[in-house]
Amino acid sequence: IPTWVVDAFDKAERDGREDLLATAICAELCSELIDGGVDTLHFYTLNRPELTRDVCHALGVTPRLALKNVA
Repeated sequence: IPTWVVDAFDKAERDGREDLLATAICAELCSELIDGGVDTLHFYTLNRPELTRDVCHALGVTPRLALKNVA
């Protein structure tokens, strides 16, 4: 794990913003993959489907829905 990621999560954890940081980093990485020609992404939710939903929303690939409507 790059040092900047560890440092960023340490700071985010203090503010209770770990999920927001995780979503932002994941969305950026996915965007780079899509720009590079990847046409399919697969997510392991690890019992946190709301994070995957938020990443998909950030990428513009799905409308924002209440989790009860998705799960």
